[in-house]
Amino acid sequence: MATSYHCPSYNKYATQYVTPAPQSDVTSQWSDTNSTTNLSETTSETISLTRSEIERLIHEDKERDRRHCDKWKQWAREQDAEDRLAFAVENARKEEDRCRLEALVDRQTWEYEKLKLEADRDRRVCLRKLKADEKWEAERQRREADRRGKGGSRTNPSRNDHPSREHTTRYVTGTSGRRLPYTPLSDEALIGIAKESEKRSRTSSRERYVVLHSYQMNIADSN
Repeated sequence: MATSYHCPSYNKYATQYVTPAPQSDVTSQWSDTNSTTNLSETTSETISLTRSEIERLIHEDKERDRRHCDKWKQWAREQDAEDRLAFAVENARKEEDRCRLEALVDRQTWEYEKLKLEADRDRRVCLRKLKADEKWEAERQRREADRRGKGGSRTNPSRNDHPSREHTTRYVTGTSGRRLPYTPLSDEALIGIAKESEKRSRTSSRERYVVLHSYQMNIADSN
């Protein structure tokens, strides 16, 4: 349908059209086309604005997600660095403990070996001393047996082998801290000492008898 627009200032003269009116079919087709084109342009502008807004929002969301991901990546890197540092510290501590334990074991092993060597050395020294004592004692007993054999029946074997004398001799030599040379008296010397002692004892008895007899005689004379 044709639409005509009347200009108010020209009503008294004639009817005027703003847009020349084409033929009915052409006009109708043109008017419909024009109206559709205007609506399409308006709709396109509305859709274009909406899409730009959506794109802006999407872009903002992407930027926000990207920043969020960057933060998470940064946090993950920091955590990874902290984990590596903690792992390195833990490994260093374990290595230090292992080295300290190895040093302790080595020191204890060294001390044990040292004590073992000292104990073996002391044991060997004691064995040598014991063998020397046994050898010396055997030699002494052999010399004593030789002297008894040479002395014959004049000596008393029980006197030479008296345990108290042997014990005294061992005790004296033991307290000196070192072995002193000792030469026992011969059987002849011992017999001579015994005879001299007996002679002195007899002489003393005779002298006491003489003195007592003289004293008694003096008392008798005085009476």
